[in-house]
Amino acid sequence: REELPVTVWADRNPNTPLTQGPFLFTNCPDVFHKSPLDGGTTWGAGVNVAKAGAAFAGRNDMAVTSSSVVINYNRDVDGSEGQKLFAIRSTDNGATWETPIQLTTTPGSSDHGSIIGDGAAVLLAWHDARDPQNLEIYYRRSLDSGGTWEDEEHVSTGAAGDSSTPLLAVSANNVHVLWIDRRGGTFQVYYRRRAGELSDIVFRDGFESGNLTGRDH
Repeated sequence: REELPVTVWADRNPNTPLTQGPFLFTNCPDVFHKSPLDGGTTWGAGVNVAKAGAAFAGRNDMAVTSSSVVINYNRDVDGSEGQKLFAIRSTDNGATWETPIQLTTTPGSSDHGSIIGDGAAVLLAWHDARDPQNLEIYYRRSLDSGGTWEDEEHVSTGAAGDSSTPLLAVSANNVHVLWIDRRGGTFQVYYRRRAGELSDIVFRDGFESGNLTGRDH
């Protein structure tokens, strides 16, 4: 399909004041999207896609697949501990949006989602505070452009020390995940790859220990 630029951001105006969660904003952040009218020279109106109202919604990221635009964001959920990750998609370049899908339900916050599209696949990594003593990296994928999602996978290895702030990349049927990790007492950069992403091969370490900091690659 035609390649079109799109953009997404978090915005506080003209939303209502925040009434839940740990943050204090006069106007509550929400997630907005714009599509181009002519290839990127001019843009259409901003559309609120999260519609979180008096709940926080933000830390958004966006993927473009062969047939859809998919936005991931985290937001407060009534009755839940911590913010949860959601995904919402449009199959008509942002003209209309489907109902958001909540991707995380475990206790603790799910945050810093990194999302990327590859053909019809959508790949998402995030850090998760279900263990309040130790942030960990998790991953989910969709093979139908964000319509449905497979079960999550645990990417970081559970070693003591926070694993946080993942970044995703794709190359030649491989998914690459980078994150910062404090298992050794100081923050270092760690890496894993998922080889044969469209098959059923699980995550493996890409390098001897997974620690990239100080290595010459």
